[in-house]
Amino acid sequence: MGVLDAILKVKMIEGPVTVEDGYVSKAITIDNREAEFGIQVDYVNGISPNLTIYVQTSVDGITFADVTDSDELLNNTSDTIIYDIAGMGPSYLRLRFAGTGSIDVTAANYSARRRH
Repeated sequence: MGVLDAILKVKMIEGPVTVEDGYVSKAITIDNREAEFGIQVDYVNGISPNLTIYVQTSVDGITFADVTDSDELLNNTSDTIIYDIAGMGPSYLRLRFAGTGSIDVTAANYSARRRH
């Protein structure tokens, strides 16, 4: 068992960034973390938003797949979405958006306890 002594914080999207169908955030490495982690996505200025956000993971950083039940419908003009995720083995993480309309993501942040 490792020692937990620090909180990892990574910006997945540095906003504001206008997000529409097909937008994918940068992939981040999540190897050095405890099993549980969180993601917070803040957005504003929605224009007829009917977008779904998906958490995607990968083992090799090349091929990504949606995490089961990670889909969250974004249909408000502004909101905050928080994911609390446990027990994932993959090494890479990113966000994918699909649907119609657009939003301005002001921040998308990853947070976890670091494992030594």
